[in-house]
Amino acid sequence: MASISTTNNVVSAAHSLLRQLGFNLRAIDRGEGRIVLVAQNDEHEIQGSSAIEILGLLTVYQARDGDFSSSGDADSERIKVWDAFDEIAGSES
Repeated sequence: MASISTTNNVVSAAHSLLRQLGFNLRAIDRGEGRIVLVAQNDEHEIQGSSAIEILGLLTVYQARDGDFSSSGDADSERIKVWDAFDEIAGSES
């Protein structure tokens, strides 16, 4: 089993992968210490707080064929995950 976390080597790999996928990267200062990373190519402009977040957004976009609307099944599944998390969190107190 792989153990992955958001350490510097993974963040660097995410930047490199976005460039390999044809994205140009730039940072925008939104003020008050808020920096947004923008990945842009001929087809997409994706904004996020990190290269890892942008890769995640791109993956969701591609997996859903560009459709971000949730279905009833997706809503139901998300509620199940939240309920399970609540049960786990509640058992630790």
